[in-house]
Amino acid sequence: MTAYLLFIFFFLLEILLVADGQTQTTDIHIASGDSLAASFRNGLALREYEKAYALDPDDCTVRWKLAEVYVNLGEEAQGSKQKQLYLLAEKWALQTVKDCPLEKNGHFFVAVTNGLLALGESGRQRIKRSYVVREQALKTIALDSLHHGAYHVLGRWNREVAGLSWLEKAAAKIIYGGVPPGASYEKAVNYFKKAIAISPSWINHHKELGITYMAMGKWSAAKAEFEMVLRLPGTDHQDEFHKAEARRFLQQIQAKRKL
Repeated sequence: MTAYLLFIFFFLLEILLVADGQTQTTDIHIASGDSLAASFRNGLALREYEKAYALDPDDCTVRWKLAEVYVNLGEEAQGSKQKQLYLLAEKWALQTVKDCPLEKNGHFFVAVTNGLLALGESGRQRIKRSYVVREQALKTIALDSLHHGAYHVLGRWNREVAGLSWLEKAAAKIIYGGVPPGASYEKAVNYFKKAIAISPSWINHHKELGITYMAMGKWSAAKAEFEMVLRLPGTDHQDEFHKAEARRFLQQIQAKRKL
């Protein structure tokens, strides 16, 4: 009996050690992927996340990491390839939400991918996605009130919906059942300011706030945000693009003031 119990003990111990080793290896691949993504090598980061998923397909973190890296790759692509990558990102985000409903970044990337895919669509599908963007961003904040990315998404959402003309809104109401209510430029500003308060060095927060101020005709406030974009060091693979846009917007503001 004693020999049997010892056998069971060592058998279970071996299982635990193997499982622990697998977890450590999964974490190593995720950490390696994070490091590669931070240096903008998203293709290589994808490979590391895929290795982590192969080792532990039930890991919630690696699923939303796959959604994130496909978003990053999509931002670097164009045309049909870009849409294909965004659809892959959406697939991983939806899988995260389905199997890991308390994972905030799963909801966040459902919001992000729906917003990105909506840019290439029109009509009913675009309006349908706009509801999903708002719903999933709010769910992200419910899980993490300091999620600067979700506040950014809500800022973009409010600005885009508020920017629709009355004719566009009327047509949408007649043909597609209407756009989500309650959006305003003021709410967009408040959301972008919340995102900046949490992550003041994130360049895109300042750029999008500047664009919102331009839509409101607040040229001095917009100028200040674009100048901040140019002062901040780049930390994201899209930051050089954001800086180039900021320079272009500053030229537009300067031309506007000369009129």
